[in-house]
Amino acid sequence: MPDHFAFRNEYQGMPNQLLSDVEVLSLEDPSRRGTYKGVWDTGATLTMITPKIFTELKLTAIDTATVHGVNSLMKVPVVLVNLILPNGIGVGGVRVTVSDIQGVDMLIGMDIILLGDFSISNFEKKTVFTFAVPPFQNRTDLYEKAIAVSKRKK
Repeated sequence: MPDHFAFRNEYQGMPNQLLSDVEVLSLEDPSRRGTYKGVWDTGATLTMITPKIFTELKLTAIDTATVHGVNSLMKVPVVLVNLILPNGIGVGGVRVTVSDIQGVDMLIGMDIILLGDFSISNFEKKTVFTFAVPPFQNRTDLYEKAIAVSKRKK
Protein backbone atom coordinates (compact mmCIF):
# COMPACT_ATOMS: atom_id res chain seq x y z
CA MET A 1 0.00 0.00 0.00
CA PRO A 2 1.45 3.41 -0.95
CA ASP A 3 2.06 6.21 1.54
CA HIS A 4 -0.76 8.70 1.78
CA PHE A 5 -0.36 12.43 2.29
CA ALA A 6 -3.18 14.51 3.68
CA PHE A 7 -4.10 17.80 5.25
CA ARG A 8 -7.04 19.09 7.26
CA ASN A 9 -8.39 22.62 7.61
CA GLU A 10 -10.90 23.26 10.37
CA TYR A 11 -13.23 26.26 10.59
CA GLN A 12 -15.10 27.40 13.69
CA GLY A 13 -18.13 28.16 11.53
CA MET A 14 -19.40 27.35 8.08
CA PRO A 15 -17.26 29.25 5.55
CA ASN A 16 -18.41 30.11 2.07
CA GLN A 17 -14.96 29.16 0.71
CA LEU A 18 -12.49 26.36 1.41
CA LEU A 19 -9.03 27.92 1.51
CA SER A 20 -5.45 26.73 1.88
CA ASP A 21 -1.98 28.02 1.25
CA VAL A 22 -0.34 26.62 -1.87
CA GLU A 23 3.29 26.97 -2.82
CA VAL A 24 3.76 27.64 -6.53
CA LEU A 25 7.14 26.97 -8.18
CA SER A 26 8.34 27.93 -11.62
CA LEU A 27 9.05 24.82 -13.69
CA GLU A 28 11.90 26.66 -15.43
CA ASP A 29 13.58 27.82 -12.21
CA PRO A 30 12.34 26.27 -8.92
CA SER A 31 14.06 29.06 -6.97
CA ARG A 32 11.27 31.31 -8.28
CA ARG A 33 8.56 30.31 -5.85
CA GLY A 34 5.97 31.80 -3.55
CA THR A 35 3.18 30.84 -1.19
CA TYR A 36 -0.29 31.98 -2.19
CA LYS A 37 -3.88 31.73 -0.95
CA GLY A 38 -5.95 29.25 -2.95
CA VAL A 39 -9.64 28.44 -2.96
CA TRP A 40 -10.69 24.83 -3.63
CA ASP A 41 -13.33 25.05 -6.35
CA THR A 42 -15.22 21.93 -7.49
CA GLY A 43 -16.87 24.08 -10.15
CA ALA A 44 -13.54 24.84 -11.83
CA THR A 45 -12.34 22.31 -14.39
CA LEU A 46 -8.72 23.48 -14.25
CA THR A 47 -6.47 25.19 -11.75
CA MET A 48 -6.00 28.91 -12.30
CA ILE A 49 -3.49 31.48 -11.07
CA THR A 50 -3.69 35.27 -11.09
CA PRO A 51 -1.55 37.58 -13.22
CA LYS A 52 0.14 38.55 -9.90
CA ILE A 53 1.65 35.03 -9.59
CA PHE A 54 2.47 34.96 -13.31
CA THR A 55 4.43 38.22 -12.94
CA GLU A 56 6.06 37.57 -9.53
CA LEU A 57 7.42 34.17 -10.59
CA LYS A 58 8.38 35.40 -14.08
CA LEU A 59 6.47 32.52 -15.69
CA THR A 60 6.44 31.91 -19.43
CA ALA A 61 3.25 31.11 -21.33
CA ILE A 62 3.36 27.83 -23.26
CA ASP A 63 -0.07 28.13 -24.84
CA THR A 64 -3.39 29.96 -24.66
CA ALA A 65 -6.80 28.66 -23.63
CA THR A 66 -10.36 29.90 -23.79
CA VAL A 67 -11.77 30.27 -20.28
CA HIS A 68 -15.53 30.20 -19.79
CA GLY A 69 -16.58 32.57 -17.02
CA VAL A 70 -20.07 33.10 -15.67
CA ASN A 71 -20.87 35.68 -18.36
CA SER A 72 -17.77 35.71 -20.52
CA LEU A 73 -15.28 33.92 -22.76
CA MET A 74 -11.62 34.97 -22.59
CA LYS A 75 -8.38 33.86 -24.20
CA VAL A 76 -5.77 33.55 -21.45
CA PRO A 77 -2.15 32.37 -21.13
CA VAL A 78 -1.40 28.81 -20.04
CA VAL A 79 1.73 27.99 -17.98
CA LEU A 80 3.26 24.92 -16.37
CA VAL A 81 4.05 25.05 -12.65
CA ASN A 82 4.79 22.75 -9.75
CA LEU A 83 2.47 22.97 -6.75
CA ILE A 84 3.09 22.07 -3.14
CA LEU A 85 -0.17 21.71 -1.26
CA PRO A 86 -0.39 21.77 2.54
CA ASN A 87 1.50 18.99 4.33
CA GLY A 88 4.02 18.75 1.49
CA ILE A 89 1.74 17.19 -1.11
CA GLY A 90 3.59 17.87 -4.37
CA VAL A 91 1.99 17.96 -7.81
CA GLY A 92 4.40 18.46 -10.70
CA GLY A 93 3.96 19.93 -14.15
CA VAL A 94 0.48 21.33 -13.60
CA ARG A 95 -1.02 23.11 -16.59
CA VAL A 96 -2.71 26.24 -15.20
CA THR A 97 -4.45 29.17 -16.80
CA VAL A 98 -3.76 32.80 -15.89
CA SER A 99 -6.76 34.98 -15.16
CA ASP A 100 -8.12 37.50 -12.68
CA ILE A 101 -9.69 35.93 -9.59
CA GLN A 102 -11.45 37.94 -6.91
CA GLY A 103 -10.21 37.65 -3.32
CA VAL A 104 -7.60 34.89 -3.72
CA ASP A 105 -4.44 34.21 -5.69
CA MET A 106 -5.52 30.93 -7.26
CA LEU A 107 -8.31 28.42 -7.80
CA ILE A 108 -7.54 24.76 -7.17
CA GLY A 109 -9.72 23.00 -9.73
CA MET A 110 -10.94 19.49 -10.40
CA ASP A 111 -7.69 18.63 -12.19
CA ILE A 112 -6.06 18.62 -8.71
CA ILE A 113 -9.07 17.57 -6.60
CA LEU A 114 -9.53 14.38 -8.65
CA LEU A 115 -5.99 13.24 -7.76
CA GLY A 116 -7.17 12.27 -4.28
CA ASP A 117 -9.99 12.07 -1.76
CA PHE A 118 -11.71 15.36 -0.95
CA SER A 119 -14.08 15.64 1.99
CA ILE A 120 -16.17 18.31 3.70
CA SER A 121 -17.98 17.76 6.99
CA ASN A 122 -20.23 20.31 8.72
CA PHE A 123 -21.13 18.70 12.06
CA GLU A 124 -22.39 21.20 14.65
CA LYS A 125 -21.92 24.04 12.13
CA LYS A 126 -18.13 23.60 12.21
CA THR A 127 -16.58 22.77 8.86
CA VAL A 128 -13.71 20.33 8.45
CA PHE A 129 -12.15 20.07 5.00
CA THR A 130 -9.66 17.28 4.23
CA PHE A 131 -7.73 16.18 1.18
CA ALA A 132 -5.56 13.07 0.78
CA VAL A 133 -3.48 11.64 -2.07
CA PRO A 134 -3.47 9.06 -3.45
CA PRO A 135 -7.15 8.10 -3.02
CA PHE A 136 -7.87 5.40 -0.46
CA GLN A 137 -9.17 1.97 -1.51
CA ASN A 138 -11.90 2.04 1.13
CA ARG A 139 -14.06 4.82 -0.24
CA THR A 140 -16.04 7.20 1.92
CA ASP A 141 -19.65 6.46 1.04
CA LEU A 142 -22.11 8.71 2.84
CA TYR A 143 -25.07 6.99 1.21
CA GLU A 144 -24.16 3.62 2.72
CA LYS A 145 -23.37 5.27 6.07
CA ALA A 146 -26.81 6.95 6.14
CA ILE A 147 -28.59 3.67 5.36
CA ALA A 148 -26.67 1.85 8.11
CA VAL A 149 -27.49 4.54 10.71
CA SER A 150 -31.17 4.60 9.69
CA LYS A 151 -31.44 0.80 9.98
CA ARG A 152 -29.98 0.88 13.51
CA LYS A 153 -32.63 3.41 14.58
CA LYS A 154 -35.54 1.16 13.50
